[in-house]
Amino acid sequence: MTRRKKTPQRKTRPPGHVTADLGVTHVRQIAIESGFSVEEFTRDYGTDLNVYIFDKHGVIENGDIRIQVRSKQRLETIHGGQAISCGVTVRHLNHWLNEISPFILVVYDANDETAYWLYVQRLFTNPDWKERLADATADDTKKDKEIKVHIPAENRLDQAAFLNFRLFVRRIHDQAWSVIDHGED
Repeated sequence: MTRRKKTPQRKTRPPGHVTADLGVTHVRQIAIESGFSVEEFTRDYGTDLNVYIFDKHGVIENGDIRIQVRSKQRLETIHGGQAISCGVTVRHLNHWLNEISPFILVVYDANDETAYWLYVQRLFTNPDWKERLADATADDTKKDKEIKVHIPAENRLDQAAFLNFRLFVRRIHDQAWSVIDHGED
């Protein structure tokens, strides 16, 4: 009888890493099916994906979309299932709110293989949300302060959502060109 060698201990892949990869893959697939190109960041500083937009003829347009994907086995729903609650650190919010490009937070439900989106900068044009962020920023009792944002359950991530994201980018570019001047110093 041959004696089998004992396998040395090895690192294991945590289930959370699998769920995270599934979420990013889900978002990437929808973006590509929408006719866009996706770049994934290997270092995570609060942005997982950069999406380049193209028109219906496949011609690249100026601007891009920044996306952070949060993947969960079970979503926390509120308001009778009308919204999804997701905690976001104040540090991330302060970074995202200062992006020129639309910043989209995506929450992926690994059990249902569905995702929901939130246009972060648009949410914080609301005075109530601005106040919540200001209060959380002023509270220096915790290092990684969080705000629970509410994502409408009707904001399912699909190809129509990505076409809306393209409109967000176009709107920003239209506004920017009225104030940006690359002329002489």
